[in-house]
Amino acid sequence: MLAATRVFRRATFFTAREDDVFTSADAASCPCTTRFLVHDDHVNFLTGSKENILNSIQEETGAVLSISSVAEVMPYYPTEDEQVIKIEGEASTHYEVMSRVVQSTNSGRSDPEPTTIQQQPANSSM
Repeated sequence: MLAATRVFRRATFFTAREDDVFTSADAASCPCTTRFLVHDDHVNFLTGSKENILNSIQEETGAVLSISSVAEVMPYYPTEDEQVIKIEGEASTHYEVMSRVVQSTNSGRSDPEPTTIQQQPANSSM
């Protein structure tokens, strides 16, 4: 598993202004919640390193990140070895936060070395 497997996003509707005209700046500052599944090994890497990666992402982006316990979201888990990371904040920060979480988990992976398949020479005699 590379990192995010399933994503759910909900944007909270903001109140209409007098002129009923919304700009992209209005949408970017709209409160938003995003949830996505991450494997336990990746969550442990994000929270168990010397400098807590999730805390540094929160400080730099202003978004609030939380990890749901198994009991809170168990009916929604495809397996017990995944956890839900929830991002809350302005819609404009969500892409950056998700990108940084995925990049951080991918940099902490220890994948096996790729195998090379050698092509056998074609048999020329018939």
